[in-house]
Amino acid sequence: MNDKLTILYERLSHEDGRENESLSIEHQKEYLEEYAARNGFTNVVHRTDDGWSGTRWDRPGFLQIMEDIERGNVGQILIKDMSRLGRDHLRVGLFLEQLRERGVRLIAVAEGIDTAKGEDDFMPFRNLV
Repeated sequence: MNDKLTILYERLSHEDGRENESLSIEHQKEYLEEYAARNGFTNVVHRTDDGWSGTRWDRPGFLQIMEDIERGNVGQILIKDMSRLGRDHLRVGLFLEQLRERGVRLIAVAEGIDTAKGEDDFMPFRNLV
């Protein structure tokens, strides 16, 4: 699509546990790689936070994404679902605004969310329990 990075971001906290295979890092990687390949995304890199809670914003993989964005190297970010970004919905909303300002597309594959197809301000709140 272009020379910018397609970041596949995976996160799993210790609280999620290994009993839920659908959330495992391995499953997320396979799921996102398949989606990227099917949809023609190239220049794919993984940024992963294994064992990090979504309430923390100092996660190493997430901080690497922020550095990539600051450098202007990111075209799109693919995640399994919005909860992988974080559990603080206000912070997620602020992050989405940063992406919009920098022209970075976000796709939450399992939820069918694609900021290139339009979004609304309530997107971070769709899956509140």
